[in-house]
Amino acid sequence: MKNWFVVCTKARYELKVARQLELNGFEVYCPSTVSIKQWSDRKKKVHSPLFSKYIFVRLEEKKRNQIFKFPGVLNYLFWLKKPAVVPEQEMKTLRSYLEDEALDAEEISCFKSGDTVALKQGHFKGQKAKIKKISNHRVELVLPALGYRLIAKTRDLVT
Repeated sequence: MKNWFVVCTKARYELKVARQLELNGFEVYCPSTVSIKQWSDRKKKVHSPLFSKYIFVRLEEKKRNQIFKFPGVLNYLFWLKKPAVVPEQEMKTLRSYLEDEALDAEEISCFKSGDTVALKQGHFKGQKAKIKKISNHRVELVLPALGYRLIAKTRDLVT
């Protein structure tokens, strides 16, 4: 039976290790985000791992030691003196949440602090929220009915 394990990697090796493991037939999940970084002479899209120094690998317990031959792999994340196992349902939830929250670069100049908006996607779909702060492609919202503060991407909003 295959389980999802959390693998610890060297800093900034997450995507490299995930790619190497995939090329060698392992089932790997390395959630990442895409952001636009600006240098003095250009802008560039940069893929960054969501969890620094961690990737998820699905394999059988007896094959756990096979991943140590890849450069950048340090160890497994341990919980109660055993390698941490992430339940399949939690992995599905994580994947679906991250797919829902994909970044769309849209113009947010039509919004201003104090506006009330309705969320059109994600876990809080249909909820009304008040804009507290706007920065780049993100908006800090307050959901008074639920008592939550959250950061939303502009594609999740409807005026």
